[in-house]
Amino acid sequence: LGARLAPGQAKVAKLGDLSIDGVPASRLEIQPEPGAVVHALVFRPASGVRAKDRVYVLLDPRGVRATAGSKERKVLTESGSWVVCADLRGMGSTYATQAAYVGICDQPLCVGAMKLGETVAGWWTDDLLAVVHAARSIAGAKVEVIVRGRRETALVAVLAAGLGQGIDAVETEGLLASYRS
Repeated sequence: LGARLAPGQAKVAKLGDLSIDGVPASRLEIQPEPGAVVHALVFRPASGVRAKDRVYVLLDPRGVRATAGSKERKVLTESGSWVVCADLRGMGSTYATQAAYVGICDQPLCVGAMKLGETVAGWWTDDLLAVVHAARSIAGAKVEVIVRGRRETALVAVLAAGLGQGIDAVETEGLLASYRS
């Protein structure tokens, strides 16, 4: 796998606050390693709702644009949960728009990882662990962390949880069915 992130190793920068659908959020830039950037939004529980000691990390291959405005995120924040939406390396805002080979959209990312003797799965696992650490630093160290992943991010959630780095539960949807997916 090649995941190697130690807890607290990632650098986290708060880029500012905003409000989406009336729910306050913080924009973060997380660097799991030098030169690698993960963008994330950390949503606080909706105002007037008693906050739970629970953080949901919502992952989708399309990134934050698929999760931040989703009904799922709205329901979770309205029920008092913290929610983190993140763009793992090569997803969402960090997606490379170069031409893909034979319809494989992650081909440039995969080739880059292989040239460095690493794996994209290892990079994504490190990215997720860095996101979880950043979420705990904002929401509180004693919160329960649940990662919900779709498609390939579901596999990343399982891998990261298996490393025992602070993920309490994983929920998956559309886990990989083939190498193409």
